[in-house]
Amino acid sequence: MDFLVKFGAGLSDNGCRENFNKYLLPNAEVIYRVAFRLCKTSQGAEDLVQETYYLALKNFHQLKDPERCKYWLFAILRNVFLKDIEKNKNRIEVEFDS
Repeated sequence: MDFLVKFGAGLSDNGCRENFNKYLLPNAEVIYRVAFRLCKTSQGAEDLVQETYYLALKNFHQLKDPERCKYWLFAILRNVFLKDIEKNKNRIEVEFDS
C-alpha cells in the first residue's frame, strides 16, 4: 500500500502526520481488504481507501475516542462506497457497435 505511505509523507502539518501514523495507518490493511471486497478491483479499492483516509484526516478533530478509530474508518468507508454507488447509478453507459 505504497499509495498511503506517499499520502502520509505528503502531509505538511506535523499534527496531521502524527495522527495519520499513530491512528490511521495501522488500520490500513484491514480497511483495504474491506474496500476490495466491496469494489472487487484493486484500483477501486485504492480509490475508496484514499478517499476514506482523506475524509478521516480532514475530520479527525471530530473523533471523540481515537482508540475507536478503526470503527470510525469503517463507517467512513461505507459512506464513501454508498455515495459512489449512488453517483454511478444515474450514469448511463452507451455501447457502440463497430
